[in-house]
Amino acid sequence: MSKVQRSEQDRREQLFLVRIWWEPSAATSTGAWRGRVEDVTSGARSYFAAMPDLVAFIDEQLNVDNAPGT
Repeated sequence: MSKVQRSEQDRREQLFLVRIWWEPSAATSTGAWRGRVEDVTSGARSYFAAMPDLVAFIDEQLNVDNAPGT
C-alpha cells in the first residue's frame, strides 16, 4: 500500500454547520450575536453566545466515540 493510499484511509472528516444571527434585545437598545452549531454526522446541536462555547462543542464532538478504529 502506498503512502497516498494509507493517508487517505487514515483521514477522517467531520462536518459542522454553524449558523450565526443578530438577536436584538427588547430590554436594552443593544443586542447580541447568537449561534447554533450542528454536528451533521450525529445530529447533535448546541446553541452558543460566545466563541469558547462553539469551540468546546466542536472539541467534544470530535472526541466522542471518534477515536480511530471505533
